[in-house]
Amino acid sequence: MLTENKLTCLLMAVATVFVAVETGGDTWAIAVFTVCATFFVIECSVLRHSLSLNSLTLPALFIYIYLVTTAISSVPVFAVLQHPMRRTYFLAVQSVLVTFPLGVGIANRFHKSPARIVQGYVRSDLQRAKADFKFVPVLVVMVLALGPLLVPYFVYAEHIQLIEVLKAYPTTVNRLSLRFAESDVPKVAQYGLEIARRFVLPLCALYVYFMSHLYRGKWTFLFWITFCATLFVSLLTLDRAEPVGFLMMMIFAHLLARKQTVSQAFRSPKILLLFGFSLALAGLISVAQYQSAFSEEGVLAAVWRVLSVRIGSDPATMTWWAFRIFHSPSLFLHFRYERIFSFLPGFQYVEWNDTRYFVTPPLACVGNLWENWGWPAVLIGPIALGFIYQVIQLSLFVRKSVPILALQVIMLADVAWAVYGKVLSVMSVSVLLAGFVVGLVFRPRQHRIAAEPARPWPPPFTAAAHRVPS
Repeated sequence: MLTENKLTCLLMAVATVFVAVETGGDTWAIAVFTVCATFFVIECSVLRHSLSLNSLTLPALFIYIYLVTTAISSVPVFAVLQHPMRRTYFLAVQSVLVTFPLGVGIANRFHKSPARIVQGYVRSDLQRAKADFKFVPVLVVMVLALGPLLVPYFVYAEHIQLIEVLKAYPTTVNRLSLRFAESDVPKVAQYGLEIARRFVLPLCALYVYFMSHLYRGKWTFLFWITFCATLFVSLLTLDRAEPVGFLMMMIFAHLLARKQTVSQAFRSPKILLLFGFSLALAGLISVAQYQSAFSEEGVLAAVWRVLSVRIGSDPATMTWWAFRIFHSPSLFLHFRYERIFSFLPGFQYVEWNDTRYFVTPPLACVGNLWENWGWPAVLIGPIALGFIYQVIQLSLFVRKSVPILALQVIMLADVAWAVYGKVLSVMSVSVLLAGFVVGLVFRPRQHRIAAEPARPWPPPFTAAAHRVPS
């Protein structure tokens, strides 16, 4: 039976063959990918169970998504390029396979028995506890806070896209005006909507979901109410990312509630059905965004575009835009136009399409780092990300409880946002900080896994049934 380390080696060997075939035997590209893949396998072997790719942890999810959507997807992009920056682009993208695990390893140095903490949490069961109900007052406060968060957006928005489409289709509103109606809403109102549909509502729905998993009864009924409310609010602007992101959260929640591994997700009919539903919803939104005619062919084409382009290859393609546009150090932005720093002197808040400042759309993780500082940011940024994600994993996720699992799902989704969008986007940082603060408050205070006496630790693939007491 394959161990996780052997399986990682096999997958990277297959990926290397893919690089050779796709690039037509380009010796430089093969050498770069082989070296980075080799270091990646070595680092994973050294880190072992503290960075198990078969476990649903923050660092592991980042590596999974980045490997598929950026590292591997960059190969066909590189193969068709003739631009002088093509090799810089490819090397920068693949370097993350080396630097990100390095950050995870640095974080491990600040914790005792990191592998035992991670695997003890992953393999423990979610059990009933009195502490589960201590989050109920927070749930009530968050529900009451939805008014101040959402009402300003409804007041200031000239058009609510979902409501306009439900009233009449096609609408009488200009297609582009409807598509970008939220751009004219005050920034505070926009932030309220985003924090509501990316943190407050999902956290409510996830908490109730895990409670329904343990206690059934009224919690099941309450879950469907919060689920529908969250999905409705996420659809208000007819953006694909928010509703699809919420459905991905429910997939993560399903896996965590049943203590399933990443490999088991691909064999679960329920997971595949929910993923298919999220793609279908994304296809319908794509058609409705520009008020196109609904047809079976049009929806299927939109679904395929979402899967193959938006989810699959967009990060690699948009990362290339950064290297193509910011091809000289004199063009680097030095974080002057990052919204999160706009309150500082000399920094500005600009829209993504404001060409006066040569600012581009979100260029994915590496692209965003490159456009600001070039190589220093590309090398240091992933190390910092690996460090931060592992510190959060080892600090908060020590023992399972309903609030902690709900927060873990929120943060897993935030990790995915970091791969597809800007590393320091306002919402990604806001969600990560809010989740960390709430997690510190509701983190179990007793029975830390790291305090247990040492004992032999079997590999996850050969002894999956082994359970570590929590």
